[in-house]
Amino acid sequence: MHYVDRGNEPEKLRHYREKYTRGWIDYYNESLPNAVKPSDNYWTNNSIRNPLKNAFENNCGYCGRAIPIHIENGKPYPKGEVDHHQPKSKYPGRVYDWDNYIWSCHECNQHKGESYDEQAPLFNPCVKVDPAHLELRNDGRYYLKKAFEENLLLQKRYRATERDTLINTDFNINERKYWLERITEALEVLKDGPALFSSEELSDYPEKIQSYLARQVDEYQKQVQELNKILALPQYKKMKRTVMQERLAKNNELAAILEKEGLMQGLV
Repeated sequence: MHYVDRGNEPEKLRHYREKYTRGWIDYYNESLPNAVKPSDNYWTNNSIRNPLKNAFENNCGYCGRAIPIHIENGKPYPKGEVDHHQPKSKYPGRVYDWDNYIWSCHECNQHKGESYDEQAPLFNPCVKVDPAHLELRNDGRYYLKKAFEENLLLQKRYRATERDTLINTDFNINERKYWLERITEALEVLKDGPALFSSEELSDYPEKIQSYLARQVDEYQKQVQELNKILALPQYKKMKRTVMQERLAKNNELAAILEKEGLMQGLV
C-alpha cells in the first residue's frame, strides 16, 4: 500500500451529496424502520469514477494490482470500483464524501464489504501516515514496520487490513516479489555503468577483455530497456515507483545514471 493523493473533489459530487445524502442517513437510521433504501448510486458515474481511477493510476488502493479494462459501447471501461472506505451502512453521511472513496479492484471491494472497526480501522492509502506504517520486504509482503511492531493499535489495524483486503494474498505477494526481483536485477547491472563507459576505448584491451566488456555494455543497454518497460507496465505502478525512489535516494550515482538514460521521468 502506498500513498495516493485523490486530488480535488469533482464538481458534480457536491450536488449529489446535497441532494441524496439524507436518504441514506434515514435508511440506516434504526429509529426509521420503514425508510426505503435509496436507489441512487452516483458514485458509479464516470464523472466520479474517472478522476478517482486516474489518481490511483488504475491500481487498486488496497492490494496495488492493475485493474482490468474492457470495451463497453466501443469505449475502454475500467472494471475498478469506488469503495467507501468507511462503509455506507455505518457512515451513511459519507456516502457522497470524496475523502471516503478508494479506487478498488472488485475482489478487494467485495472482500472488504461493510467491514470497518472504528477502534482499529483499515489502513487508508489516501492518509499519508497510514502507508508510512508499512514496509514492503523482498518477499513481496507488506509488514508493519519494526518501529511500530509493539504498538497494539497499529497491530490491530494491520491485521484488519490483511484480513479485510487482498493486500497480502499469495497471488499479490508472488507478483510483487517477481517485480522486485526484476527491478533489483536491472539496477545491479545499471550501477556498473560508469565503470563500463570509462572503458570505451576497447581497442586498448586484449581481445578477450574487449569481448567481455562489449557483452557487458549490451547487457547494460538491455536492462535500460527492461527498466523502461517495467515502469511503463500497469501492474503495481505506485509500488514500483516507490521502490525505485527509495533505492535511488540511497545511491546518488545510480540516480545520475537513470537521469542520463531518461528513466527518472517514469518516477515522477
